[in-house]
Amino acid sequence: MNTLSRKFDNSPLSIFDEFFGSNRFFSNETSFSPAIDVIEDEKNFEIVAEIPGLDNNDISVSVDEDVLSIRGEKKFEDEKNEKNCHRIERRYGAFERRIRLPRGTNLEQIDANYENGLLKISIPKEEVKTHKIEIKTGK
Repeated sequence: MNTLSRKFDNSPLSIFDEFFGSNRFFSNETSFSPAIDVIEDEKNFEIVAEIPGLDNNDISVSVDEDVLSIRGEKKFEDEKNEKNCHRIERRYGAFERRIRLPRGTNLEQIDANYENGLLKISIPKEEVKTHKIEIKTGK
């Protein structure tokens, strides 16, 4: 098991449970949840969300304590023409993905970039500092 999956396994908002636990591929739900990849290297975590058809202004990324939130809305494009639409498989609506970040991330240096339908969020790692606590004897 790699380091990243161990770090996320203990969280109640585990991205792996959230992603693989839902049956989103065979669901009749009208809203959608963007697919994400989580990648780790020596210096960063990277989250890549697939969100085609939106502008930068339609997406927001925020951090509250150790939870990263990706929010947005993909609006239905009501084309006014004389064609009959027989099937709509594209998903529309508001979405939110919440990802608990592991210990040792630099929340002040998170960078997000949206291009060609992919939102790439880079989260730098920082050294986790620990200190030894002296144990005293007696009262």
